[in-house]
Amino acid sequence: MSHSSYSGFAAKSSASGLYNSLKTLKRFLALGLLLAMFIIPSCQKKNSDRMTGLSLPQTPVIAVVDTVHDVEITDNYRWLEDGEDASVKAWVDAQDAYTRDILANVPGREFISSRLGELFSIGVVTNVTPRGDRYFYTKREGSTNQPILYYRKGLKGEPKALLDPNGWSDDGTVAIDWYSVSSDGALVAYGVSSGGDENSTLHIIDVDSGEKLSDTIPNARAAAIAWLSDNSGFYYTKYPTAGTVPEGDEKYHRRIFFHNMGQDPDNDPLIFGEELDKADWPHVVISEDNGWLIVMVFKGWAESSVYIRDLNSGNSEFVTMVEDVEAMYQAYPLNDRVLILTNEDAPMYRLMEASPENPQRSAWREIVPESEFKIENISAVGDKIILSRLVNASSKIELCDRDGKLIKEIKLPTIGSIDEISGEVNGSEFFLDFSSYFVPPSVYRYDLNSNKLELFDSDENLLTKHE
Repeated sequence: MSHSSYSGFAAKSSASGLYNSLKTLKRFLALGLLLAMFIIPSCQKKNSDRMTGLSLPQTPVIAVVDTVHDVEITDNYRWLEDGEDASVKAWVDAQDAYTRDILANVPGREFISSRLGELFSIGVVTNVTPRGDRYFYTKREGSTNQPILYYRKGLKGEPKALLDPNGWSDDGTVAIDWYSVSSDGALVAYGVSSGGDENSTLHIIDVDSGEKLSDTIPNARAAAIAWLSDNSGFYYTKYPTAGTVPEGDEKYHRRIFFHNMGQDPDNDPLIFGEELDKADWPHVVISEDNGWLIVMVFKGWAESSVYIRDLNSGNSEFVTMVEDVEAMYQAYPLNDRVLILTNEDAPMYRLMEASPENPQRSAWREIVPESEFKIENISAVGDKIILSRLVNASSKIELCDRDGKLIKEIKLPTIGSIDEISGEVNGSEFFLDFSSYFVPPSVYRYDLNSNKLELFDSDENLLTKHE
């Protein structure tokens, strides 16, 4: 799940919560494999000698020959790529039955299954989106199918469930894919899908009343949302309606529109993307003062462009900051400048600064040069810049001044990983999600006034249960 905010840049991810879940799953699978290493070897010989009641399924060889640059390449098993073919389904069923017949007799299997079930019941908490004295985050506990969107009023406020998708379907497959909070914390746009297809429909809820508003926009998969500060509308990305593009292209042609609250979304004007290639991925962000709109366009994972528009000048056009360069650019619009995290001529990334009034690439200046340790994420809070670096396969947090000069390294609870840093441009605190092989998914808050790191939320109680 991605939760759109200025500092929580998620241009290529529709599921940071999913990423966290997969990362946690990977760790617990590693623990399961360790268990298996002690249990299975003792029974390997016994099982290799055991005669299964089924014969090993045979895999037909059907050669397909391609010629590439005058070189013949033979593929004997291309027929297996068609998962809907009846013969492929029969082959899969036979392989599955044969494998299960062997694995069902592995000693220790029940113990491994039981232990992994306990470990998987440890929940997940995602990073916080702060909005004034309101704090939004998602959390899944125990055997609950889907994360619930909570918010607190005040740091020590009682968590309130704003959206709980677990009662939205009988099979528990309806989920919140992403959410985006308005700048004052009064409204939340969120995407809902079912069956894991992530083809979200955008909805909006009033936080105080809990009322779901009438504004509904389909085809909002992995949507980027840029709210106007008065909540009168927002810029957003969506995909085309079936029938408006060639069949099979419905998951392409992502474009940027503007929605006025309460209006028919079918009449929302196209803001950007008419001339884009169908596979391009545009993402939109807006400065806190609503003075500047920035669009980033990603062409896969190797090429990108950045455009900026002055929203204070009426019908101004987008101005190119950088275009079609074989590098990645992630732009963070502040009120008086734009920060750009890029791997242009810097595989480990560096941080640049640009003026909105003179945004062309030739006028940028470098404020944090590349080092041997990759910059993975940044945030700007108050007059500080926070960097997350990858150092020896673990995360390190650096606090820098406005010009990128290092002030201090912030000590983390232990060696571990951080996926996101979030904060408000005019705030005095930031949040980070942290986890490791021995620490459950947790969210920490750093107070820039007291220079203290403290726990905001965690699943520590669940970890203790299984120690």
